[in-house]
Amino acid sequence: MNGFRRLSGIMLATLSIALAMAVLAVGAAAVASAGSPGAADERARATLIAQTACKRPYRARTRDGRCVWSCGVGTRPHRQSGQCVCKRGYRQVGRDRFGRRVCRLTCRRPYHARTRDGRCVWSCGVGTRPHRQSGQCVCKRGYREVGRDRFGRRVCRRWGAGGRGKKPDLVIKQFGLKKWGKCQPYSAVITFQVTIKNIGSAPSPAIPAKALVGVRDQHPINWGNGKVIGAIPPGGSVTVLIPVYYLISNPTHMKTKAPHPFRAKADPLGLVGESNEGNNNSAVINVGEPKGC
Repeated sequence: MNGFRRLSGIMLATLSIALAMAVLAVGAAAVASAGSPGAADERARATLIAQTACKRPYRARTRDGRCVWSCGVGTRPHRQSGQCVCKRGYRQVGRDRFGRRVCRLTCRRPYHARTRDGRCVWSCGVGTRPHRQSGQCVCKRGYREVGRDRFGRRVCRRWGAGGRGKKPDLVIKQFGLKKWGKCQPYSAVITFQVTIKNIGSAPSPAIPAKALVGVRDQHPINWGNGKVIGAIPPGGSVTVLIPVYYLISNPTHMKTKAPHPFRAKADPLGLVGESNEGNNNSAVINVGEPKGC
């Protein structure tokens, strides 16, 4: 009888333990189904991220779900506009395959050039130096501008290079009417022959694309022409033919203002530093009305 009572007590205790464990399991499941505050926050955040699109093309999503700036070459974030804009000194040159703005460093030509690694560096012509305030290349001390090179850069030469104090001196030795032409648009109506001589002590420079001798009607109208010539050594001379073309802007001037007082001039643009700047003009030739006008 005592043994039966002990067995009954053990079975009752086991049943009580099993019941308690079942109650705990149910409570845990309820808690799990309700979820902890941290898990709810994570789920809400994930739902918000899934519902919120990154503003392309200047925003991109990372693996952990964040929207971050995605800027192209040469650009920076601009938080007010929500776009990537060109950095200072850069200019837009296009878009990349993602549709983002692409910018490149702007080199101010002709005095700046781009290196292979993308830097802008000074690019100065012969006889010049950088002038940082103006952003241009200016003549060195003792030099004078004589023209431009093929890149559009200023070119300067030292005057008196043949010796201390030596300079060229250009004069007109001969000037006369060579022939008449056709009086029609785009045709030479008069052709002059001019001989220019260097009576100075240094060679005159050869200035690309700049006339060193010209002829002009002395009436207050821009009718004439010039000629580009090479360097002239001291004592040397050059003879050239200079055509004067039909005056399309004012054809009646050719007839009503005859005779025309033409004069030849050496260094008409004042580009050559000469020992005497007052002897560049020739005598005047009075030319009648062009034939056929």
